[in-house]
Amino acid sequence: VDLFKNIVRIDNYEMLSCASIGIVLYPNHGKDYKILLKNADTAMHKVKNNGKSQYKFYENIMGKEIIEKILMEVELIKAIEEKQFLLHYQPLMDAKSGKITKVEALIRWQHPIYGLIPPCDFINIAEENGLIIPIGEWVLKTACEQCKAWHDNGYHISISVNISAVQLHSDFFTKSVSDILNETGLYPRYLEVEITEGEVIERIDENIIKL
Repeated sequence: VDLFKNIVRIDNYEMLSCASIGIVLYPNHGKDYKILLKNADTAMHKVKNNGKSQYKFYENIMGKEIIEKILMEVELIKAIEEKQFLLHYQPLMDAKSGKITKVEALIRWQHPIYGLIPPCDFINIAEENGLIIPIGEWVLKTACEQCKAWHDNGYHISISVNISAVQLHSDFFTKSVSDILNETGLYPRYLEVEITEGEVIERIDENIIKL
């Protein structure tokens, strides 16, 4: 793997290459070339997910992880269709007055069999397959609706919503936010979006315009 870390010069350009290698052993990891190639590819993708420029031997648990991931994707699609998601609201208080000035909307998945699932168990998968777009829009709309309801009852607080990099990079992000604000009637100044620094820096010029 280290041999691939050397700088390669092509014409007037210097390029840095890296290698992610998945290794299988015959017959432990398969008795024909198709299974061996599939398992080697699985091990290679495991390397890529862990930072690249490494090698890894195939392990049976990797196949199980892939199956679990596929099943999770199917369950996420059902969750969107069957409206299994819900929001919890974490209050932020003013230390001097003791009043709640803002709440943060936190998504939870109320699975009919597995119970309450925290976002750390499904958000990454939703981002990988694009399901974070409809999930994120649901979160934003639901949070805005709730905030508007509080305003109608005399509680004028702001609401904060976490935005994924996939959402931010979507061509329809700004229109989606605008449409939801118009539909719910929430004044824009009461909505805050939380985005990590890394997500903004990745496409900084484009993201500055959107924000």
